Amino acid sequence: MSDFIDNLSSAVLAKFPEKTPLGRRFWGFIKSIRPYLTFDQLTGFPQVHLEFASQLQKEATLKNIFDLLNGSSRNPIVIAIDEFQQISEYPENNVEALLRTYTQNLRNIRFIFSGSKRRLMTAMFNDAKRPFYGSVESMFLGKLDRDVYGKFISSMFEKSGREIEKDALDFVLDWTRIHTYYTQRVCHNLFDTRAKRVTTDLVKKVCKDILEGESFNYLQMREILPVQQWRFLIGVAKEGKVSQITSSTFVSKYKIGSAATARRAAESLEDKELILKTHSLDGTTYEVYDVFFSRWLEQTY
Repeated sequence: MSDFIDNLSSAVLAKFPEKTPLGRRFWGFIKSIRPYLTFDQLTGFPQVHLEFASQLQKEATLKNIFDLLNGSSRNPIVIAIDEFQQISEYPENNVEALLRTYTQNLRNIRFIFSGSKRRLMTAMFNDAKRPFYGSVESMFLGKLDRDVYGKFISSMFEKSGREIEKDALDFVLDWTRIHTYYTQRVCHNLFDTRAKRVTTDLVKKVCKDILEGESFNYLQMREILPVQQWRFLIGVAKEGKVSQITSSTFVSKYKIGSAATARRAAESLEDKELILKTHSLDGTTYEVYDVFFSRWLEQTY
């Protein structure tokens, strides 16, 4: 929670400099708490570090920050908090309830709560027993449009006087399943080659190098997971997506044991965020969460 308050304070000071009315008021408030300040070497923005004597002081400081922002601007303020599900792992008790209490009465502040861990985010906002239940409008961000993403990637290479062949670009998007993180990682590594013309062969080499670099971590995973869960992962990776995880065909093909074992493996791997479970009108599908891990399993086994 201390880090949350530090990051929020730093973001406010970066957005509202001391010369602005809100900036002056916020600086005055922060200085009264005697912060330790550093400055980001790249942006020059202040980084706030606060020391708290008690949990009550943390709570009071956070409430004062929200109240100050709520009453200090004619225009609505938007606070976007990424990886919001992390608050559920804070060591302090009742952080969710505390934030819900503070935010529900702020008429001049709008919040965007985003996160990459879908299961945890869904639980936070859809479980009737949780404080944030029914308090938001939900939006699932799917994959970027393939054509739009492809044009963007091509344009970035062109700006640097380079070219990525269409077949090579298609391979990148197919291999990474248009998942932004993995697509960016591959493109970054392609940029590092300094090749003027990116071919499919070069893309394949870069992808191979990435998997070789990650292989030690994946092999460590094999030592940690029970055999049946490891086999389940292999099966899902080699199939790409699986809808019938308890079917006799899937269970026998990958020697998982039984339908009940497959179901337990899926639940455990979903809890560990190794398997992504997706619901749609067409049914439920399972896939390996980490695209690189999925490709490594697919190629290794």
